[in-house]
Amino acid sequence: MESIIQNETVQHLLARRSIRRFRPDQISEEMLQTIIQCGFAAPSGMNLQSWHLIVVQDAALLEEINTAFVEYVRQHPPIPPVMVERLKNPLYSVFFRAPTCILVCFETEKGPTNSAFLAENMAIAAQSLGLGTCYVGGVLMYLNTPEGAPLMSKLQIPEGYTPAYFLCTGYPDEAPDARPRDLSKISYIR
Repeated sequence: MESIIQNETVQHLLARRSIRRFRPDQISEEMLQTIIQCGFAAPSGMNLQSWHLIVVQDAALLEEINTAFVEYVRQHPPIPPVMVERLKNPLYSVFFRAPTCILVCFETEKGPTNSAFLAENMAIAAQSLGLGTCYVGGVLMYLNTPEGAPLMSKLQIPEGYTPAYFLCTGYPDEAPDARPRDLSKISYIR
């Protein structure tokens, strides 16, 4: 790859990794509000801001969702190979034991694009604060079932919104290497 300009923002973008092991200590309210403010600074088509966030820091609710999800996945094969491996660990958590999980939702009629901008702004902001993040969407497969409906209702998603994924956030307890990127997926028209 050609050399690129280096500055603090570029360094945070290149350093961001999906963290799947978090320390148990909760992030500060100041960090949380900073991450949210950065998310809301994201661009949105026609400034619609067609997103909604639900910040979940209730450890009991996260564990309740995790336990039900794990049981559901085990009872509904086929299980993707990556999940087979993860479920071998009796301490597995779909939220990777992150102390804060932000459920990113989008206005159903407007689509998910704006919420993706918001979420990535939050992930980069978290990285810049020394925090880690991981997008988690598979659990919604369960929450959108009749069995998951009682837990979905506990998340209090406003009418007219669709949950896209959780952005699990906290202090990282690992430092994974970058995975290779396929730069052949670029075309130039000059």
